[in-house]
Amino acid sequence: MLRIEGLAKSYGSAFTLAVDQLEIADGTITALLGPNGSGKSTLLSLIAGLRRADRGSISIEGMALQPASAAPVEWRRAVTMVTQKPFLFHGTVDENVGYGLRFRGTPRAARADRIDRALKHAGIEGFGLREARELSDGEAQMVAIARALVVEPRLLLLDEPTANIDRDNAARLELLIASLSGINNLTVVFATHNLEQAYRLSTRVVPIMRGRPVQAHPENIFRGTVTGERNGLKIIALRRGVEIETETPLSGSVHVAIDPTDIIVSRMELHSSARNSLAGRLVSASTHDHRVRLMVNAGVEFAVLVTEQSFREMALHPGEIVYLTFKSTAVKVF
Repeated sequence: MLRIEGLAKSYGSAFTLAVDQLEIADGTITALLGPNGSGKSTLLSLIAGLRRADRGSISIEGMALQPASAAPVEWRRAVTMVTQKPFLFHGTVDENVGYGLRFRGTPRAARADRIDRALKHAGIEGFGLREARELSDGEAQMVAIARALVVEPRLLLLDEPTANIDRDNAARLELLIASLSGINNLTVVFATHNLEQAYRLSTRVVPIMRGRPVQAHPENIFRGTVTGERNGLKIIALRRGVEIETETPLSGSVHVAIDPTDIIVSRMELHSSARNSLAGRLVSASTHDHRVRLMVNAGVEFAVLVTEQSFREMALHPGEIVYLTFKSTAVKVF
């Protein structure tokens, strides 16, 4: 449904977004996962046509967006973006939600029906006559999503939709997002820095680091600093007292990723050729697809995937001290 090739957007020497290739299938929910400043919002705004790329191509179902040109009307009707802090006009919720329909010249009778359906999809039926500017942040976000749904886009973009929203409304928004792909085969792309949220809501997670989608497992992604060298390997400090070793030509501030299946967990420290060994406390254990996901706090929190049999044999319990062992080649640096 969405295809991106050779896309680049620079902001002087400070930051460059670069996406060599990214494809998103029709009717899916994709999470762009990364820390603040990684380029998620920039990528969404380029897809929406709100900013112009320096080079590259973005196409939706064969319709192309050219870097040097403004987004055509057909593009703006196919793609809708809801920002982290959406702007609502003075007036009622109905007036806000129906704005796009009025702009498109939709007859009044048809507007009323579509507004009601959009409010129902967003889980805020009965809000129509409320003043939009008097809503909570969470309610305002749901109104903004209803305003996007009412114009029936093909692609809906959400930028950190639950950021700075109270827990109850965040839970309601998550339920709404998870249901969106069932509405007219809508395709959804949302940005988040929350790993658990990305997995709960999406059919695909795309990690983004320093302006680039990376081929790495989206767990165990840390920010660190190259502090020196030891026996031909770089030392990267993830936090004070937490260091790992790997090969990399990079220096200074970096991001690292470690696949949770590349980490060995044990009750005793292992003596092996692996260059990285950290002691930590088991925080939690949960079963996913016949494997057990362990969360271990070793100064920073690591995720580890083990088989159910291995977990049973180790007889681990939350609160116990365990050791994490992984090779230097398991550490990917960006």
